[in-house]
Amino acid sequence: MVSVDNNARDTRKEAMRPGRKPRVASNTSRVQIELTPQALDRLTRLKERIGASSYADTIREALWTHEGLVDEIDNGAEVIIRRKNGAEFHYRFRHSA
Repeated sequence: MVSVDNNARDTRKEAMRPGRKPRVASNTSRVQIELTPQALDRLTRLKERIGASSYADTIREALWTHEGLVDEIDNGAEVIIRRKNGAEFHYRFRHSA
């Protein structure tokens, strides 16, 4: 399940700042997702591997990377992985043009 709230406020931050007006970025949206334990574990490991400061940063980086690759594939490019030993293979995505 995914839910999006374009007018979201982080109530945790509000609770940490009693008596202060909450800061809400007007150009952001809050997205809440449900992940299986396995998917959360994968996200956590990826966050650690790339040195991201948050899950949101990890997801933004993954989205940026995936979108760039899908754009290239849509324009006729192939994604080829070359291993250290010189072996090459075509990387297949779930996305199809």
